[in-house]
Amino acid sequence: MSTESAACAVALLRGWKILAGCDGALLSKVRFFHSFSNKGALLVTSDDTVFGIGQNGKHNLLGVEGDHFEQEFFQEPVRIARLCSLGVTEISVGMWLGAAVTREGLLYRWGLISDEGDVVLPTQVILDQGARFTRVSCGAAFLAALTETYCVYVWGSMNMCSDPVEARLVSGCQLVSSFSCGWWHIAMVTDKGDVYTCGYGEDGQLGYVWHEHDDIYNAKKADVRPTVKKVSCGSISTLCLSTYGDIWACGANDVWQGFLGVDSDDDCVCSPMKIGVSDNIKDIVSTWGAPNTYAAVDDVGLVFCWGKNRNPVQLDNVSSVFEVGQNGRASLDLESICFPINHCRSSSIQPLALQEESQSITEAEHDSTKEENGDFVEEYYKESSLVNRNGRKDSKSGSENEQEGIERTNDCA
Repeated sequence: MSTESAACAVALLRGWKILAGCDGALLSKVRFFHSFSNKGALLVTSDDTVFGIGQNGKHNLLGVEGDHFEQEFFQEPVRIARLCSLGVTEISVGMWLGAAVTREGLLYRWGLISDEGDVVLPTQVILDQGARFTRVSCGAAFLAALTETYCVYVWGSMNMCSDPVEARLVSGCQLVSSFSCGWWHIAMVTDKGDVYTCGYGEDGQLGYVWHEHDDIYNAKKADVRPTVKKVSCGSISTLCLSTYGDIWACGANDVWQGFLGVDSDDDCVCSPMKIGVSDNIKDIVSTWGAPNTYAAVDDVGLVFCWGKNRNPVQLDNVSSVFEVGQNGRASLDLESICFPINHCRSSSIQPLALQEESQSITEAEHDSTKEENGDFVEEYYKESSLVNRNGRKDSKSGSENEQEGIERTNDCA
């Protein structure tokens, strides 16, 4: 990366308030960056050193060890020894666990990985077939990984009431080109442009009518009319970008989980509907949040967002999709970005979050933030006894439900 490009990369990363404790020398070496909400982040440098900063929580989401293992928050970057010098190319962190893939196709995981409460340090995951992996993404309590032979496997739990699985094949005989994870579901794009989904589908996020007795690990074809080139999952929703440049959406559609931008007043949309936005969309991105926020960029660089708004609106004050993702859940492969950023360049942010209200978190503010901020992931699922099968907190008051944005009473089954 040239000196000019490095300076541009530092300026871009400075937009994430969680990185306030990182100096310019470190940020200038970052080649991959992953933030999980606006509370924590992991960085991979050009010399293959991995650093974590911010929220570690009770489940060691940053993968630290030694004296740092039980520390819940890091004001300054800390070295993640077990991920260094591995050639990490992608990192994903969910609610309870994290995972990474390396250049050699090795898969690592850490955090809470069993229903016995075992919290582990970064450890390699090996398939009996000796498969190599190209992509990884985490749901709330599971990770999904794509092999070089285009198969998707799952480790962990895709349902709060089911036992964790190990290396469960969910793609069947389909060849998967890309995929995305929500809290409790997976959406996969096949080589033919079809969308297959599996997991928990109470709110329509699977794109078809789902029943409680359905096998959550048996992927079925979603009812998406055109061929699809990309999917992006919100917490309990799915967006599909067609090869024609239009967007189709299904799942939760309300003020708590975010509006899908479709022409429907239903609280959940089981059959994917077309979103009322430009038909020349080049990229889509989604957030996990309360509510979810969705965004898209078209072929001339116009950026649209919705979720808090019922319908998509154009963001006149945003010059690039990279800026829009700041302070949200995002992944950036900085080596693939051409600086200076062009408006119409497709984003590598997956997924995007728009959180204008996000504030930097200091260690002194940490405890109060846990209580006040509804998108703090560990507070969503602090006690498994408080969570129902869709990962929603069983609130007892309307005010608590409004704050957390988790519990809703309607379903679409």
